[in-house]
Amino acid sequence: MPNSTCVIAECAKLTVARGWCNSHYVRWKRYGDPLGGGAAVADKPKVCVEVGCGRDVVGWGWCRTHYRLWKAHGKPEHVGPRPLRLCSVDGCQNKHRTGGYCSNHHEYNKRNGTPYPPARDCTLCGTEFASIQTKQRLCETCSLPTQNARHGVNPARLADRDGADCGLCGEPVELSLRFPHPMSPSVDHVVPWSLGGSHDLANLQLAHLSCNCRKGNRVNLSC
Repeated sequence: MPNSTCVIAECAKLTVARGWCNSHYVRWKRYGDPLGGGAAVADKPKVCVEVGCGRDVVGWGWCRTHYRLWKAHGKPEHVGPRPLRLCSVDGCQNKHRTGGYCSNHHEYNKRNGTPYPPARDCTLCGTEFASIQTKQRLCETCSLPTQNARHGVNPARLADRDGADCGLCGEPVELSLRFPHPMSPSVDHVVPWSLGGSHDLANLQLAHLSCNCRKGNRVNLSC
């Protein structure tokens, strides 16, 4: 009714909705009671009433997250994050995207009708490996970054030839370490390239990255 007053006793303010004035209507929306708030606010919970949730209350005893869940779905139960799903291809640690596969295996499956690429032999060591990269010719071990790509030799190949000891300090080299770790494997020129040394295998040796850097532009010297 136009120009009617609030139905709450002793309130002469004009009605806004549900027979209440703006103040009582806002209290009803916030506390579920048009007479809520005021002195009774101190008795209301300060943290979310959901078990295990310690966030501040926004409305109706719930935090912002649970209050929004209640408004959207009619229940305030907390919905946790979904567990991380990985690609269903064995050994692939990429995140699941479409059809149970990661983006790479999904695209390979679309092109070839199977997410599993055929095995091939490494052109350096002959080890059998599989890769969705059709142009890849080296296995994972042989495709490790090299210190100088022009010589085309992998540290693992030198380790197979001479053993996994540094040619400069004599200590073992951990082949699983990756650049730029100071103890990662690198390929060292016995006679530096800048001093006329060649890229032949006879002039290459395995060395720690830190030892190789300390040696610098010098003939093979002990660290």
